[in-house]
Amino acid sequence: MVPFSQSHGGMSQLSGASVLIVEDDAASAKLLAVLLRGEGATTRCADSAEEALRCLEGSLPDVIVIDIVLPMMSGLSLAELLKVRSSTRHIPLIAVSAFNGPAAERAALGAGCAQFLQKPIDPLVFTQIVTTHLKGQP
Repeated sequence: MVPFSQSHGGMSQLSGASVLIVEDDAASAKLLAVLLRGEGATTRCADSAEEALRCLEGSLPDVIVIDIVLPMMSGLSLAELLKVRSSTRHIPLIAVSAFNGPAAERAALGAGCAQFLQKPIDPLVFTQIVTTHLKGQP
C-alpha cells in the first residue's frame, strides 16, 4: 500500500479531496496518482481488491478509481461489494480499463460505477471526471 500523499498546495480543483486508486499496474497507478495530486488531491493506491478493502477500514476516500481487471477479485466484484456496504455505498466509483466497447462500459455501470473510462486515459478528461463526481454531479 502506498500511503496518502501530500498535495502540492494551492487552490486546485481537487484541493482537499482524497482518492483511492485500485490498480494492479504500478505505472498506471503512479500516473493516476500524479495527475490527481497535481490538482490538489491526496491519493492512496492499492494493487488489489483485498488491499483496497483493508485501506477502507481506516479513513474513507471521497472517490474511488477502480481498474476492472485485478488479481483474485475483479474490480467489478469490488464495485458491487462497495455498493452494498452502508459505509461505502455513497462513494462515487470510477472504473478504468483497457477493455473497450459498450459491453465493458455496461458491466462497469451495472456493477455500480458512476463512470467508465477506457485506457489510455486522457489526463484532462480524467481530472474533470473525478472533479465532477466529487461535487456530486453525475
